[in-house]
Amino acid sequence: MLTRMKHLNPSGRFPSGNVRYYYRPKGQKGIRMPDLPSDHPDFLAAYAEAAGSTKPVRARAGSGSLALAVEGYLKSDVFLVGLAEGTRAVRRRMLDEIRERYGHGRVTDLRTKHVEADLSRFTGHARNNHLKAWRGFGKWLAETYKIPDPTTDARKAPVAQSDGHPPWSEEEIEAFRAHWSIDTPERLAFEVIFWTGARISDAVRLGHGNVDRDGWIVFRQQKTGGEVAIPFDRALPDFAEGMEGDLAVFMQHWPPVKTST
Repeated sequence: MLTRMKHLNPSGRFPSGNVRYYYRPKGQKGIRMPDLPSDHPDFLAAYAEAAGSTKPVRARAGSGSLALAVEGYLKSDVFLVGLAEGTRAVRRRMLDEIRERYGHGRVTDLRTKHVEADLSRFTGHARNNHLKAWRGFGKWLAETYKIPDPTTDARKAPVAQSDGHPPWSEEEIEAFRAHWSIDTPERLAFEVIFWTGARISDAVRLGHGNVDRDGWIVFRQQKTGGEVAIPFDRALPDFAEGMEGDLAVFMQHWPPVKTST
C-alpha cells in the first residue's frame, strides 16, 4: 500500500513503534504524518489533507523554452504597459495555461500548427479570445527571438453577427425604477450606468473620489486608458427635459456632488 502513496517519506520511528512519515513533494517543506499505522483511517485522512494543501512545483524554465519566454513576456513593457489592467488579468491566466501545457517546448520549434492545435480546444468567442492572447505573445516572440510570428496565419472562429443589446424603452426604464428603490444596489448600479454611460468595468469602480470640486465625474477608462470627464452638476440638455427629479434623487444617494465655489 505504501508504494502507492506518493511523496510519503519514512524518517525513523515514533516511541510507539510506528514509522515516522513525512509528506514531502520535491522542493517543498515536509508535513509530518500522525503517529499511527499507515493504513489507519486517520492517517489516510491526514495524508489526503496534506496532498490537498500543497501546490505542484513548476519546473524551472530552461533556456530557449516557451516557459522562459512566457515569463519574459509577462514582465515586458508590451504586456505591463501596453495592455489595460483587465486585459492583463484575463490574458495572464491564458498565458499561464500555455506555460503549464507547453512550457517544455522550444520557442524556435513553435509553428502555426501548434497554435492551431491549442486553439482547437475552443470554439466561437472563446477561441478568438485565446487567439488574441496567442497573437500578442507571438508578436513579442517574433521581435524578441527574431523568428517568424507563429500566429500570423492562425484562423479566427466564425461567430454570429450581433446588433448588440437593444436599448431599453422608457416604459422598461420606468418599470425597473418602480421595482427597485433608489437605496438598493440594483437601482444604484442602473443609475450610475444610465447617467454616466460608463462601461460596467468602469461603473463598478466609480465612487466619491471620482467627483471633483466642480461637480465633474472624472475617471480613466479601464479598457482604453482614455480619461473621461462628465459634467454632472449642471443643467440638463433639452432632450432630458422632465428628468430633473430623477437626477436630483440620484445625486442624493451616489455620490454627493460638490458644487463649485
